[in-house]
Amino acid sequence: MVMTETTATKVREEQVTDLTVKNAHRVTMVREKGTDHPPVPFHFRKEHHGMHHFVHLYGNPEDRNELHSSNFKDWEAIAFKHPGYLEDMWKQACDAYAWSSFDPEIRGETDIMVYGEELHNDLQLMPEGERETYITAYRQKLSAQLSALSRCANPMVTGRGGFDYRRQEKMNKATGTATRNSAIGGKRSLYPSNGNRKPPDRRKRSGKRHGRRSNATSGAAPTPSTGSIPDNAGATAVPCSSAAS
Repeated sequence: MVMTETTATKVREEQVTDLTVKNAHRVTMVREKGTDHPPVPFHFRKEHHGMHHFVHLYGNPEDRNELHSSNFKDWEAIAFKHPGYLEDMWKQACDAYAWSSFDPEIRGETDIMVYGEELHNDLQLMPEGERETYITAYRQKLSAQLSALSRCANPMVTGRGGFDYRRQEKMNKATGTATRNSAIGGKRSLYPSNGNRKPPDRRKRSGKRHGRRSNATSGAAPTPSTGSIPDNAGATAVPCSSAAS
C-alpha cells in the first residue's frame, strides 16, 4: 500500500515500539513484525457495533482489514497522535470501573484516550516552560477522580447479595463531591497563582461558539464519566450506581 501525504508526513514520529492495548488509542501507523512491508494507517475503533464493541482496522478502511487486540503482539507502532501522557494510568482507569461496569477495560481505555487528547490539545496553547507543571496538576486531578470512581459499585455487576445500599449511597455522594471540587475554577485551578498568568483562551482560536460546551472546550478540569462520551469513543457515562455498563 502506498501511504498518502497525510499518513506519511503529518503524523507524530516517535520511537518504534510494540503495539499494545495501552497505546493503541494514539497510534496512527503500524507495521507487521518480521516483514519489510511499509507502514500502513491504523484506525482505532473505526467501527462501532454496539455497546463496548469496537473494531480496529488497518490499511485502507474500505478493505476492512480488521486488527483484533489479540493480534496486537504481531504488530509494531510506528507513529502516534501524541505522547503517552497518561499511559501509565491505564490500569488505574480500568480498575476504577471494576465494580460498576461489565466492561471496565473499555471504560478505562476511553477515559485515557479522551483525556489524553484533551491534555495534548491544552498543552499546544501554552508556553513550553509551563507544560510540565500543567501535566503534573492534570494527572493529579484525574488520579483523584479515578480513585473516587473506584469506590463506586453497582449491584448489577457485583451481585445483589449482601450489597450495602446505604454505604454505597454515601460513596456515590462522596464521589459526586470529589468530581465537583476538582472542576471548581476550571483549568484556571491548574495554573500557579502568580497573579499574572492566565489560562489559554480557546475563544481566540475557535471564534464564536454555539450550543452546549463539552469538557474539552469549556475549560473544565477532567471529569471522567460525569457526562456523555460519543459512541465512537465509548459508552454513554452514567452516575456510579444508577446503571451498569
